[in-house]
Amino acid sequence: MPALYQTLAILVIALALHTAALAVGPVRVRLLQIGPRVEESARSFGYSAPAAFRAVTLPALSQSVLAGATSIAAAALDVSGSHSVILNAAPNAKTPSRKFLI
Repeated sequence: MPALYQTLAILVIALALHTAALAVGPVRVRLLQIGPRVEESARSFGYSAPAAFRAVTLPALSQSVLAGATSIAAAALDVSGSHSVILNAAPNAKTPSRKFLI
């Protein structure tokens, strides 16, 4: 692991794990609001389980997924400055911090 210490790959992994909960929240709430009866009604019209998921559940989740992605982007922009300073302060840093700024 010392080869990955203070690299961009570890930064991306840590940021993804740190902000994953921001995306799960809105999607979970929306799935609980939809309930199983909506999908069951699509199945009663002859849709298979995957087709009912694509036709009913995915369109209903689209706004929640967008809200989660927006939350992740905002959180990533919020912490990217501090992480770029940490990466730039590393003795073996190969990438200057200004490349991480958007």
